[in-house]
Amino acid sequence: MAKPTIDKQKLKALRNQLEHGDFQRIAKHLGISRTTVAKVFTGDIRNIQVIEQALNMVKHREKVLKSLNSEW
Repeated sequence: MAKPTIDKQKLKALRNQLEHGDFQRIAKHLGISRTTVAKVFTGDIRNIQVIEQALNMVKHREKVLKSLNSEW
């Protein structure tokens, strides 16, 4: 079964939602190098775990911000 491809524009959009230091956090969590994480977002290599981790970080931040906004 072929690995699914992810559009480079979608990778760029996801990368733009990450904050400073997130590549390093993802790398540490997955036990890989920061360079490997960066290569995933340029489309040089595929690693679904990196993408899943990035999506989880973005979703978590959105949830926290939504929670904080509802309290104000």
